[in-house]
Amino acid sequence: MKHGRLLIAAAALLLAVPALAVFNERDLGHTIHSLRMELKRDYEKRVSVEGRFADQYRGQRYEMISIMKKCNELSLMLYSQKQDFTFDLTYALKSVTDEYNKFTDKRLPYDQIASRLEWDIDRYARLLESLRRLPPEIDKIESIPDSLAYHNDSLDFRLRTALPPDRLRRLNSMRDSIPENMRPYVLDDAEQADRDSCIFYASELLKMSASQKDRVIRDSTHYQRTFLRLKESYDYAQQRYRVLQQRIFVQGQTPYPKLVSRFGSQWKRAIRDCSEKYGMRKSASVKGDSKAPLRSLLWVLLATFVALLIRLRHKHLTHGILLYLPMLVTAAIVIGMRIAFLPNSMMNLLLPPLLLILLIWQSIACLHHGPRVPGIDRVFSWTTVFVMIGALVCAFLGYIYVGLLIMIWWFFQIAAILTIMTIVFLIDLFKTKVLDKRVEEYKKRLTFLPASERENLLFGVTWTYDLVKMVVIPVISILSIALCVKLALDVFDFSDLYNTIIYKPFVNLTNSSGGSVLRLSFHSVLVAICLYFVFRFINYAAYSIYQSIRYATYMKKVGRKHVRVNEINLSLGKSIISAITWIVYVIIVIVMIKLPTSSLTIIAGGLSAGIGIAMKDIINNFVYGIQ
Repeated sequence: MKHGRLLIAAAALLLAVPALAVFNERDLGHTIHSLRMELKRDYEKRVSVEGRFADQYRGQRYEMISIMKKCNELSLMLYSQKQDFTFDLTYALKSVTDEYNKFTDKRLPYDQIASRLEWDIDRYARLLESLRRLPPEIDKIESIPDSLAYHNDSLDFRLRTALPPDRLRRLNSMRDSIPENMRPYVLDDAEQADRDSCIFYASELLKMSASQKDRVIRDSTHYQRTFLRLKESYDYAQQRYRVLQQRIFVQGQTPYPKLVSRFGSQWKRAIRDCSEKYGMRKSASVKGDSKAPLRSLLWVLLATFVALLIRLRHKHLTHGILLYLPMLVTAAIVIGMRIAFLPNSMMNLLLPPLLLILLIWQSIACLHHGPRVPGIDRVFSWTTVFVMIGALVCAFLGYIYVGLLIMIWWFFQIAAILTIMTIVFLIDLFKTKVLDKRVEEYKKRLTFLPASERENLLFGVTWTYDLVKMVVIPVISILSIALCVKLALDVFDFSDLYNTIIYKPFVNLTNSSGGSVLRLSFHSVLVAICLYFVFRFINYAAYSIYQSIRYATYMKKVGRKHVRVNEINLSLGKSIISAITWIVYVIIVIVMIKLPTSSLTIIAGGLSAGIGIAMKDIINNFVYGIQ
């Protein structure tokens, strides 16, 4: 937590007492004086931050109290949800899961901080005991409680036996009458003053460290209790998530024909549930956050309309809007059901006939407006019809939420595709209006090559366009699938299901000893596909740069300002660049899917054979050239 950074810094500051000063001084008096200066400087630093630390500590306690209140609120909300209010239940489960993850991410390392403070407390206590025992010895340091003082009974007993206090006092009183070379060492007045200062500063630092340790332990205790409460709610939420997912995606709900056969009782139940949720008796209703679903709906609407305005001509625009209008209305209705947390009983009765009406509307729009728009929009509109048919079938069979998820995912995917198509349209427009002129001007400067060979050296002027077309567009197209799945699941508060779908391996092969042979998840597949486009561009860019360098070095070598057709053989360099690029790509993918070394050996052998076969003709030509 951000308020704990100062606590960590204060604990680390204790390590700054420079014990090196003790070891760097040979004379004990100079050592004590140096130690006094270092302790004073450290004490002043600690005092200067103590006020800020107190303010941060109060802020941290306020935040901790807020978290505890939030924990209690979430627990009450979670345990009060009924099974038939699926939207309410999924929102409560997601809220508890998000709060638990946020709490565990921000929790301070209290054990480490307390351990450091304990080490510093022991260090200061030993330092004070060492200062106390310097002759003339002080009986007791009154400024620190006995609980913080350092004790070593066996050592104290040996010191008392070796030199009793009365004998020490007699030696001190006789000090002036004893020759200097025979006197026992006793601190002089200046050295004793330095020692008293060291004791004061060390005592204050010791008490500050002990106070901070007490605060850390108290906070750690409160946080541990809050963590256990959250952990209990989180475990319950995960259990309910699994049960809910099983009921939604496997068991389903009552099929619609069966609901229609008991329409009267089902309608009364739906009215009763709505009255309970929206009426005066809604004591435990969820007041969820509607910002995320509204943002998603707004993105779908804006992406669709902006794409149509940019891509379509004026004579096609009206037909395009009317063609996509049923889809947008359907998206608004479905997301509106989630925002209103419509009870299951009412949604089960209303959604199938409503979907049937919207399906008919979409089909009529496809038949009437489809022929008057570009072909790609006709494909999307008819695909929407089939998606709505699938959702309607799911709803009639009782799998209401499966149908809703399919539709919402497709609506998000359509918005993403239209956005990407708009970007491509603008890029092609830029190429036609600006880039083509630059390319023609650049070709005129390539006078050292024949006109037929100049197309291969345009990377210097087209690399940005090539990067967008070869990498950015394919990568965002691939990632849009995962993004739209996430957005669809987030609308219905199934974020954990997204993590399961994307990150959980759908292929997990192991050998007889339990070792991993192959692990594939949708995440690793998507990353591997995206890396393919990245490395394809790297291979293209590296070969283009290689050509430019090869032409420049050849002309410098032969002393000419032009190159004849096929005068330079670039095949070998191209093959080497391709081999290096794709071998690196394969190695990265192998590491990513965690193949063991035994499998790597087999793959390496296959790659070697493949590369050898691919380069056979090049090697033969090279040998013939030498001959």
